[in-house]
Amino acid sequence: MIDIHTHILPGICDGAKTIEESIKIIKEGTKFGVTDFVMTPHYILGTNYNTNNLSKIELIKKIKKILRKEKIKANIYIGNEVFIDNNVLQLKEANLISTLNNSNYLLYELPLTGYFKGLNNFIFELLCNNVNSIIAHPERYSNFHKDPKLIEKLIEQGVYFQCNIGSFFGEYGKSTKKLVMLLLKHKAITFISSDIHHAKDNYYEKLISLEKILKKYLTKEEIEDVLVNNAKKVLNNEPLEKTNIKPFKKTIFGKWK
Repeated sequence: MIDIHTHILPGICDGAKTIEESIKIIKEGTKFGVTDFVMTPHYILGTNYNTNNLSKIELIKKIKKILRKEKIKANIYIGNEVFIDNNVLQLKEANLISTLNNSNYLLYELPLTGYFKGLNNFIFELLCNNVNSIIAHPERYSNFHKDPKLIEKLIEQGVYFQCNIGSFFGEYGKSTKKLVMLLLKHKAITFISSDIHHAKDNYYEKLISLEKILKKYLTKEEIEDVLVNNAKKVLNNEPLEKTNIKPFKKTIFGKWK
């Protein structure tokens, strides 16, 4: 697995507290086949979650040094999970936020409740500046629960979606699990990642159970895509294929299928 969503840079957001915890998480991940970790600390303008790229790079250097010393085979990269803001392009230009491995792919999150006004214009503006949208954990947003068709429309606009391992196991509640399974059945997921914050989180050991779930709906090649290949393309700054989603429909009882 290549994990494009982690909070394991120590002490700069609500993730790992110490570098020792960061190393412990990486070591645990490698036991279950995770080869690459993208460091995506929160960046939320106007809060304390605002560490710039230079500081992130210094932390990554320290982690790499320890990994070499302890002979832990893992690749780590810079990134961010940015809370959506109309100033994103300016933040990127000022070297305050990072795309995933300095590629043309930006991971960002939306408000959990409510809807970001101007989202479609925001996505269009990013594309005009050669930045592709990866929206983190769509299964957690209340508006998508109400109307999954919104996801379909965003995919048509060129958006890619990253879902969390924990969502498949009810980590964020029943409605989130229900939506992530719907997205899986409709092949709307481009990446599955951990969104891991702490050493006590056991997402990586769930990978075997996750693959059993995925096998019910995806081919072997499609599973490899959502866990490895699509992420590898991002890290190499290669183009991704447009998501070929199956349209959402409502039953006569008003439920989405």
